[in-house]
Amino acid sequence: MIVDTRQLQLTSSDILKVYPRFRLLVIGNTGVGKSSLIQQAFKINEVHICEHRRGEADIDKEFIAPENELFVLHDSQGFEAGDSKTFKTARDFIDRRRKEPKLQDKIHAVWLCLSIPHADGRLLESGAEEFLKLRKEILGDIPIIAVFTKHDVFVNKLELEAVDSDQYDEIALEELKVTTLDKLCIQPLKEVAGSDILHATVSTNEEYESTIRQLVYLTTTNIEKYVAKKQH
Repeated sequence: MIVDTRQLQLTSSDILKVYPRFRLLVIGNTGVGKSSLIQQAFKINEVHICEHRRGEADIDKEFIAPENELFVLHDSQGFEAGDSKTFKTARDFIDRRRKEPKLQDKIHAVWLCLSIPHADGRLLESGAEEFLKLRKEILGDIPIIAVFTKHDVFVNKLELEAVDSDQYDEIALEELKVTTLDKLCIQPLKEVAGSDILHATVSTNEEYESTIRQLVYLTTTNIEKYVAKKQH
């Protein structure tokens, strides 16, 4: 992936320049890394959210960090198999926010956080699949980004397997990282949501800081398009 160097200079302040009241809905299961992702992306020391146990997240509650009162977060649990209640709650919430007359009260972007699965694992629960299939009906033109988390764990596993196999080749390993991520995450996502779905792969480890900046850049540019539509 070729990254414009301007991406790496962006911070959360760039989002606030696009629109000074940024309202983000973050969806993801417990353990996917939502709290640390928000802290890294928006440079907030304490977000006043935790990795909620199932059923604890209140999507209507506004989380406003003292470090940045113009950043508003709404938190939703992921759509686990058989959990139609969470799906309906999220859908109803988004529908209400879409009908808000003031732009500052609308949802400006959605992050759907997904852990990169193991080789035999599944990326999407049935509820997440349904949400993505219906994303244009549910969200309209609100930008949604599928965020593949814990990229460092994924990379470390592949590197360890390569070393253990005594066939370590750096170039081949880099190609393997790309093809494996494509197989486990990108292709399954596109099969469900369509080829135009936005996605980013991130890690909150310091050495992967550029992945967070790329996510912020992707979010910023798409919020800008969304706000421009709403202001005309």
